[in-house]
Amino acid sequence: MSHYPFPLSPTTGISNKENAPPHVMIVGAGIAGLLLGILLDRAGIPFRIYESGIKLQPEEGVVSLHAGIFPVFEQLGLYENVERLSLRIAGFHIHQDDMTKIGTLVMKDGKTVLGYDHMMFCSISFHEFLASLIPPGRIHFNKKVSSIEENRDGVMIRCSDGTPYHGDILVGADGGNSGVRQGLYKLLQNRESLPVVDGLPMRRGYMCMMGVTDPLDPGRFPVLDQHVSKAYQVLGRSPSPFSWCIVSVSGYRINWKVIVQLEAMSPEVEERLMGDSRDDSVDETEYWSDRQQQQYSYPHYQQQPKRSSPGLDGNAFRIDALMKEVNGFMTPFGGTLGDLFDSTQRHEIMLTYLENKVFETWHHGRTVLIGDACHKLLPTAGQETVASMQDAVVLANCLYDLKSPSLNDIGDAFKDFKAERYAHVKEIDDISKVNAKLIYGQTFMDRFTRYMFLTCMPRSLQVKNIAKGMVYRPQAVFLPRVPHRGTGAAYVQRPSRKYQDKQRQQQHE
Repeated sequence: MSHYPFPLSPTTGISNKENAPPHVMIVGAGIAGLLLGILLDRAGIPFRIYESGIKLQPEEGVVSLHAGIFPVFEQLGLYENVERLSLRIAGFHIHQDDMTKIGTLVMKDGKTVLGYDHMMFCSISFHEFLASLIPPGRIHFNKKVSSIEENRDGVMIRCSDGTPYHGDILVGADGGNSGVRQGLYKLLQNRESLPVVDGLPMRRGYMCMMGVTDPLDPGRFPVLDQHVSKAYQVLGRSPSPFSWCIVSVSGYRINWKVIVQLEAMSPEVEERLMGDSRDDSVDETEYWSDRQQQQYSYPHYQQQPKRSSPGLDGNAFRIDALMKEVNGFMTPFGGTLGDLFDSTQRHEIMLTYLENKVFETWHHGRTVLIGDACHKLLPTAGQETVASMQDAVVLANCLYDLKSPSLNDIGDAFKDFKAERYAHVKEIDDISKVNAKLIYGQTFMDRFTRYMFLTCMPRSLQVKNIAKGMVYRPQAVFLPRVPHRGTGAAYVQRPSRKYQDKQRQQQHE
């Protein structure tokens, strides 16, 4: 556990020295929030994490990570632990529904070029690993935030059990339906200072049902006995809107997803899937309608429960209808999707929309957003998870270099954070949308683009496209840097003057 050189006020929790590090309150114990906590602990910055659930709430499924985040785990001395938790991804194979191969998205000699393998993790195991690195007592469970107040001296959250907590900085790491973001945006909307685009709904292109099987017999599924993760995307024949992804994961289990492309769905399929349960009354804006919520205000707002998207979460009819629609579809591992459904705990099957949007407003006052709270990306090749973790790294760097916990200095730090991250996130958002079309797309243009990419594009350009999103590799500026790995382009990062001064001081002592 780190030793904090500056005390916090015993009554407020706010730093009580002008040059003290800020006290940081993180709302949300997801992957981004946990990694931020780990980094702040190493930097000697006091923090607490407030999680609305009574325990960790990782989603069932898998986490895919790549070279964009692994240098940080090397810095932390945790890379070998990460390797032990994972399986190396041995390519991403795309097939027709009769198992005819269309192509493979794989980088030959990928580790040589990038310096690291692309790895697949069980979401629950990876989440628990990160949580184990948080010092005891720093995660507060069953703390649903009910109100937020801030002024020039600090920020306070009040939880639904009546307990208040104070700090210098509030980080909204509470996911795509972030209550922190919604409260903040309501404040700015009331002041007529919220950009119009931030009040518009996220774009929904796909509906996804997913689950992870119980441990299976490797005699029936021999791929599970291999020490690599095999990933396949299967595309239904036109005019089908369906595709399904099958991935072998550790523990002799299979992660499966069924994706429905909404624009390729015929009225007949839509009627079978939605039926009379279609909720046309739902106000599909970023804000929940006044029918669904107490009036938001800032500092007072009601944090929303975790859910998928309006009209989907917990909708048993749609899950049953979608299962019935695709039950007999074949899988590359043998058997059908129905066999995988039967081997999956029903309560662990999720149905959600795949949404994407990069918000313009990432911070205001003493509040800042990271991860899905400020940019919701499509889940392709691990880009969305890595982007959230990179947010944690860059924000930790900005807080380490913070001059003081004053409102002005905090505002400057938040501006630096967004300035470094925004352009890269926009680029990754574009990449993820193109990748989604290649992997899930079922329209005529999607199929044509996929054919051109997999069969006509030179291999060198395919490699360049795959590697494009993995050049950016921010490291923690307050830890010794690890050397660049791989033969690909190196990312040039601005060093921390504060860290350099400390190193020179230690050399002279």
